Amino acid sequence: MDDVPHGCNLLLSIEGSGTIDWNTGPDSQFDFAINTDPLNGTITVSATITSGPLTGDSGIAVPVLAHPNLDCALTGLRALTSEAAVVTFG
Repeated sequence: MDDVPHGCNLLLSIEGSGTIDWNTGPDSQFDFAINTDPLNGTITVSATITSGPLTGDSGIAVPVLAHPNLDCALTGLRALTSEAAVVTFG
């Protein structure tokens, strides 16, 4: 058994939730989905605000190419970045 963390495969689908802490005081909750596996549909990053300011607003980013954090093979997947993306807000 090796000590190298696994999970750097960029074919993934993730769903989750988070919080935006606005500098004006209130916060907003949001749900998000990340799909980089073309077998699961369009490669996208999307989010919908579920409470607080901007409730009901959503955004979709269609990344052209996503890269994991440089130390992914040693520390596991912690970040995905993309130099070029098309972003749509609805």
